[in-house]
Amino acid sequence: MTTESPQISEREREILRLVATGATNQQIAQSLHISINTVKVHLRNIFGKIGAASRTEATVYAMRVGLVEIAPSTVLEDEPDAEEPPDLPLDAQDGEPLTNTGSALIPLADPPRMLEPAPQVSQVTVIDQPRPARRSPLLLLALLGGLVVLLGGVFLAGRTFGTGEPTASQSTNGLPPAQEALAAMPQGRAAFGLASFESNGRQFLYALGGSVSGQPSASALRYDTQNDQWSALSDKPTATSDVQAAVVGGLIYVPGGRLADGTPSTVVEAYDPQSDRWTARAPLPAARSGYALAAFEGKLYLFGGWDGSAQRGEVFRYNPDTDSWDEGEVMPTPRSHADAVVAGQSIYVIGGEGATGPLAVNERFAPAQGATGQAWLTRLPLPQALGRPAIGITTGDERQLYVLSAGDQFFVYNLDRDAWKAVPLPSALAPAARIRGVGNQLYLIGGRTAEGESSQSASYRTVFQLSLPAVSN
Repeated sequence: MTTESPQISEREREILRLVATGATNQQIAQSLHISINTVKVHLRNIFGKIGAASRTEATVYAMRVGLVEIAPSTVLEDEPDAEEPPDLPLDAQDGEPLTNTGSALIPLADPPRMLEPAPQVSQVTVIDQPRPARRSPLLLLALLGGLVVLLGGVFLAGRTFGTGEPTASQSTNGLPPAQEALAAMPQGRAAFGLASFESNGRQFLYALGGSVSGQPSASALRYDTQNDQWSALSDKPTATSDVQAAVVGGLIYVPGGRLADGTPSTVVEAYDPQSDRWTARAPLPAARSGYALAAFEGKLYLFGGWDGSAQRGEVFRYNPDTDSWDEGEVMPTPRSHADAVVAGQSIYVIGGEGATGPLAVNERFAPAQGATGQAWLTRLPLPQALGRPAIGITTGDERQLYVLSAGDQFFVYNLDRDAWKAVPLPSALAPAARIRGVGNQLYLIGGRTAEGESSQSASYRTVFQLSLPAVSN
């Protein structure tokens, strides 16, 4: 480790202090209200600046320079989650979930629907069991040979032969299904804010406001991902639709939206999941509905939207510490009803409606370069224009974005290759559903059909995990 005194930002100092206390990446992300991927990026920068090769060395550095005072006996060994997650292969075939067998990620056949919730899975990795000192070479070869035959059979069955539809309760490859039907919402709902929030180790989804029975609604719901159950919450003070929701500082923010008279609003309301209470926050600089929204590094970023007469391209940024808004670099393409998602150190704003109709635009925003005038970068457009897309990303598949198209397929965008592929869904969902990623799953909620708002809830697993047993003589 070097003995220099590198320039470390205040945010990096905060993260280094938490590392020195033994906090995991997930705990750091929750404490600072940032994504796990953002924590990993900061850790790489910190390690590079201080010349550390491990969390232990980083902790020793923090103690040496006085960032934290810890007894040597409390310094923890390196956490496994300090490692970067394995990248998914770039040549996986369309529509195929992935699984890890220890040496490679292997595409499997399309799984069927299942009407019962499947068990939660962890990040794609191989679970190594304790290894004995000696192994039988013949037994090991037999196991590996059997695994090759098994996976080869799955590969061929999924790729070459079976053309019939699997049943709803079975999977042709022996794995849980990729798509599952979940408990429906009490009422159909569209154009609402959807946010995920973890509390006491449990993950919840919050559906706030939106359109119910054709009118802006104030109702709020919570979905328990563990028990597959919806429950009612305190109503939002202002009934609005065409809204989004994002979490910053332990609160769920719902800015603007369309009022009952059809006009956009400047109101900003924040919900506290711990107390079930709403509070008013500083209003938007201008009325907006149908915007895209993302939370990044403890701030909210609102992109474009509808001002009552035209699509807009302004970017509004909210600082919860000062309860104030300012403006960032304007979007290259003014639009409403786009969706946004954070990936690494960037925010991707995709699709939406322009003055002439639906758009296929795909633009990347780098908040760190907001003051340079070079924050925006145009990427490969969608395969087709989508006026009201929904975008999701999962922690097990951080280099791909999933964009719901018309309810029957995903357009999957590979960040590294700047390339799209179509992935059909096993069962069609309502168009304009909202999406949130939790672990290795995407949750797809609500939407709108020809009959009106949908109450559907479903999950889609983007990656699978295989556990290999230990082999002993």
